[in-house]
Amino acid sequence: MVPRMMSTKTVWILFVVVALGLAGAAYDRFLDTPGGAARPVTARIASSFAVKDIEGKVFDLAAYRGQVVIINFWATWCAPCVAEFPPMLEFAATQHTALLALSSDERDDDIELFLERLPKVSREHVKSGNVIIARDPDRAITRRYGTTMYPETYIIAPDGSIARKIVGVVEWDDPLLSRYINALHQKPAGENDGKEKNP
Repeated sequence: MVPRMMSTKTVWILFVVVALGLAGAAYDRFLDTPGGAARPVTARIASSFAVKDIEGKVFDLAAYRGQVVIINFWATWCAPCVAEFPPMLEFAATQHTALLALSSDERDDDIELFLERLPKVSREHVKSGNVIIARDPDRAITRRYGTTMYPETYIIAPDGSIARKIVGVVEWDDPLLSRYINALHQKPAGENDGKEKNP
C-alpha cells in the first residue's frame, strides 16, 4: 500500500511547530545565565487588563489577540530598567512587535522627564504606534502577574498565552531573541484558547 503524501497545510504546521521548539530551546539556553533568566511557563492565558497610557489612550490586552505582545514591568528609579530601555525600544520598532512598558512610578511627570532624556533615536521609537508606555501606580497589574523584581518581561503569544517570563535585563540585540519572536509571529492564534482560564 502506497502511503499518502502529507498536504501542504500539514507540512506548514509541522514546520511552525518545529521552528518554535528550536527557537524556544535555543533562547532558553542563552538566557539561563547570570544577568537574565528565561523559563518556559505552563501554558496559560495571560491575565486580561486595560490601562491608560501616559497620553490618556486605553491599552486593552485583549484587543491584541493574534499578535505577539511584550509586557515589560519597569520603573524610572530602577537602574537596570533604565539601561535596557533604549535597546528594548529599538527591538520593538525593528521587530514590529507591540510593547507595553508598564511603570510602577507614581507620577507621569517622572516618566515624561525620563523619556525626554532618552537619545533622539529612542524618542522616535517611543512615537511609533506599537510602543505603549503606561503606569501601574497601585501595582495591581504587577501583583496579578506575580512580579516582584524589576525589570521583568513577559512575552505573550498570538493565542494569548504566556510564552516566556524573563526576570532581569534582556539582551535585546541577541539574534536568538529575534528568531524566537519571529517564530512566535507564525504561531496560529487560538491554539491554546480555552485550555486554561486567566489567573
